[in-house]
Amino acid sequence: MASSAKKLKLENSGENGCSDFTDSRCSNVVDSESDQKLQAFLKWCEDNNFNINPRVTVSKHGSCDNYGLIALDDLQPGEVLFQIPQEMLLRPETSAISKIIEEDADSWKNNPKSGWVSLVIAVCYEYINPTSRWRPYLDLVDISKFDLPMFWEASEVEKKLRYTGVFESYTNDLQLMRSDFEKHILPFVRKHSDLFPKRCEDWLYFKRIVAFIMSYSFTDPSKEADDDDEDGSDDESEGAHVHSAAPMMAPLADMLNAVPSNNACLQVCKLTRQMVVKNGCKVDAGNEVFNTYGELSNKDLLLMYGYAVPVGENPYDYVPLPAVDFLNAATEVFADDAKSAKSLKAKWRLLQEVGAVDKNSTLAFWADGRRLDEEAEMVLKVLSMSESDFNSYKENDGWSSDSEAEDVEQRIAGYPQRHRDILKCVAEKCLARCRSSFERDDLDYESVERRNALSSRDRYSLYVRYGQKVLLKVLLDLCKV
Repeated sequence: MASSAKKLKLENSGENGCSDFTDSRCSNVVDSESDQKLQAFLKWCEDNNFNINPRVTVSKHGSCDNYGLIALDDLQPGEVLFQIPQEMLLRPETSAISKIIEEDADSWKNNPKSGWVSLVIAVCYEYINPTSRWRPYLDLVDISKFDLPMFWEASEVEKKLRYTGVFESYTNDLQLMRSDFEKHILPFVRKHSDLFPKRCEDWLYFKRIVAFIMSYSFTDPSKEADDDDEDGSDDESEGAHVHSAAPMMAPLADMLNAVPSNNACLQVCKLTRQMVVKNGCKVDAGNEVFNTYGELSNKDLLLMYGYAVPVGENPYDYVPLPAVDFLNAATEVFADDAKSAKSLKAKWRLLQEVGAVDKNSTLAFWADGRRLDEEAEMVLKVLSMSESDFNSYKENDGWSSDSEAEDVEQRIAGYPQRHRDILKCVAEKCLARCRSSFERDDLDYESVERRNALSSRDRYSLYVRYGQKVLLKVLLDLCKV
C-alpha cells in the first residue's frame, strides 16, 4: 500500500546505549509559550519518560521546515538526544483496539503489506479518538495539510512529471491503496461502526491517514531481530528485510527533518525495546539535528514525503531508463551487423526469462558515482555480446557463474565502444522525449527569483524533472568520451 518506512538500527543496550536524562523538562522548548499544542506535546513527552536531552530544543526557529530539533549547545557524537519507551510507539499492538485488530487480522494476514493495513486501522482509530493516549502527539499533525502527489489530479501529475517515472508509480500506488481500502479497511470500519464514525469510510480520509503514515512512520525491526536471534545470526540489524518488518509511529522522532547527509542515528535497544535517538556527529549550537529518509531519489522523496531537493543535493538521485529503449537502441546500433541484429530477439527473450526486464520495467543511472544499476549492466552486457559469446554465455549458465562480470561501479567512460554506443542512443531517446520543456526548465531552474515564484508543486516537480535531465546529459557526455 505504501513504500518502505524509515529504517532503524537495532543495537545492544548498555550504559552508553541507553543512558538516561533525568533533567528533561518542557521549559527547554523555546516555542512553548506561543504554541499550546507543542507545549502540551512536550509535557506529554515529559510525563511519559521520553528523557529529552536539555541541550536540544524542539522549535520552528532555526528549522528548515515546520518543527525541528535544534541544538542549544554543541552536541558530541554518540550523545543521546531522547528515548521513546516501547509502549509509546504507536503500533497495532499498542493501540486501544489491539485485540479487535488481532481478531480480524486473519482477513489480511496473507497481504504482503499486512503490517501497513493493521497500522492504518490503528491510526485511523487513534486519530479520531478524543481520549487517545497519543492525543497530544496527534494534535500536532494536521492531516489535511499533506500535499503528496496522491492528492493531485492525474492530469496534473502527468503534465508536471511526464517521463520521470512518477506518474507510473502514482497510478500503481493509488490502485494498490484503493484495493486495500475496499478489501480490508472499509469492511473492518463498517463491521465496527460503534468505534468508527462515518468519516472513516471516506476515501479521502483514508488517503490522508496513509499519507501521515507514509511520511512519518519508521520500520520496526524487532520481529526481524527476533527471527535472526533464533537463527543464530548477527546481533545487529539494519532493517534490511523491509518487506517483513512492521511500520510504527514514533512520536518526537518523526519531528526531525531529513537530509541525505544526516547527523542523527535512530536505534532500538534490544533489551528494553526503547527507541533511542543519538547524535551521529558533532553538531554546533544553533544548528538543526537531521534524520534521513534513506537512500531515496527525488522521485521517491516527492511520492512519499511531498518534496524534492535541488539538483546536486541528493546523492541518491537517479534517472529511470526504459528497458525497452535498450532493445530499440541496440537494434539501431547493430543495424549494419546482421549477426548481432539477428540474435537480439533471443537475447531479449533470455533477459525476460531471468526477470531482468519486462515491457514496462526501467533501469537506472545513478548520480552517486555516475553508474548504472546492476540490472542495466546485465542488459547492456548481454545485448552487446557477439552471437558466439552469447551462445557460450547461455551454455555456461553465465547468470550464476560469470567470474568476469564487470564491476557495477565501473566508470561508463571505460565501457567497451559497443556498450557506450547503446547507452548514448538510450540517453538521446530519453532526452528527445522531454526536449520541449528543456528551455523553460533551464530558465526556471537557473533563476532563483523564478524558482521562488513557483508553487511548491511546480518547484518540486522542476527539481525532479530537471535533475533527471541533467543526469541524462551527464550520461550522454560520458558515452561520447
